[in-house]
Amino acid sequence: MNTLKSKNNLKTTIQWNWMTILFIGILTCGITSCEKNDNEPTGDGGEKETAYVRSFETYGLTNIKYLEATEDLATNPDLSQAVELGQNISVYSVGEYPMTVSSDAKTITKWSVDKTTLKLSVAGILSYASTGATSTDVVFVSETAAFINDLAEGVIVEFNPTTMEIVTTHNVTPVAHPDNFSFYTVGNLYNGKVLFPIQWSVVSCCNYSTPLYGTVGIFDPATGILTYDTDNRAIGFGGIFIDGDNAYVVPANSQNNWMKEFFGASPNPFTVLKLNSDGTFNDSYISDLSDGLPDATLIRSSSFVYQNKYVFLYSDDEIGTFDNRYSARGAMKFNSVSYDLTTNEAQPFAFDDGYNQVYLTATIDGVNYFRALRLSADNYDTDILVQNSLEDYSVISTMKTGGFAYLGKLW
Repeated sequence: MNTLKSKNNLKTTIQWNWMTILFIGILTCGITSCEKNDNEPTGDGGEKETAYVRSFETYGLTNIKYLEATEDLATNPDLSQAVELGQNISVYSVGEYPMTVSSDAKTITKWSVDKTTLKLSVAGILSYASTGATSTDVVFVSETAAFINDLAEGVIVEFNPTTMEIVTTHNVTPVAHPDNFSFYTVGNLYNGKVLFPIQWSVVSCCNYSTPLYGTVGIFDPATGILTYDTDNRAIGFGGIFIDGDNAYVVPANSQNNWMKEFFGASPNPFTVLKLNSDGTFNDSYISDLSDGLPDATLIRSSSFVYQNKYVFLYSDDEIGTFDNRYSARGAMKFNSVSYDLTTNEAQPFAFDDGYNQVYLTATIDGVNYFRALRLSADNYDTDILVQNSLEDYSVISTMKTGGFAYLGKLW
């Protein structure tokens, strides 16, 4: 009997020991799971504090555009993590939503961005195929008002980016000379109006029978009316730069900068004009860039205007013939310059002269970001530069055999 009792006591002790070990193990795991893991995301649900959207495209016979959300602009793009958009796509953003516009499908796609993973998903699609507009130029006035602009067709489509619904279609006066109207023309929001610095395409050489004078389209969203103002001192424009209380229209960078070589100096393709507060031309102001750069043959890209200083890239190399004017760019040497629009004095600027184009791509939280391209006969690479001070720039990301197209901050 005593032997049997001892065996039962031993069995009971072993069972209690295992139960004790199991209880301590469970308690230890519970305590450990409550401790902070430095490798886990912080914040509410691991949500990212900041997110940006950027698009980029590959170079080749079929230029494919990609879309990506990132928490750090100082990283190189990763095509494996980006959404492939295809061809003929323009990218924008409004509020926390990236927006893409397809000229082929005539659709606008609104994208949601997961705040924890930054994964992109489609939030809505709007078709504007029935409106008659064919452009992909969109100006976002607010999160509830945006405009698809097709001046060649005389159509401006108003839609609501929040509801993704068309509000109305404005039938406006088409631009003159639609055969010469360039798709490089984009709208700019200025003093509550949408301004279009018209850029013309040169389709033949070398007479000048069509008066393609400097023109700005002025659209008032409140009334739905589009008017045009024309100035025969210029031939066409590459963009509008706001500098304090001044708004300058600057020479075209892709088409009409070739005009002086082949079509003479009147109208002058190297002219900078100033706009009044209502978007019309200031008749009392003109700056001829040839005064400070008499040997310049090409203005390749405009970067910005700051305190009346116009920063751009130019070349004084010979272009050659009209037919090879585009292929010649890869062999030309370009110089960056700061041009005083009040004194017509030109000074070298801090951009690397190895770049063929430098464009202001985005201003985020007061900081300027530039897209800088190096071109060759069959390829191009792109850097994103951040402006640390007026003449101090750093490369923060690079794309080989391709380029960045859009940068924006979502939150």
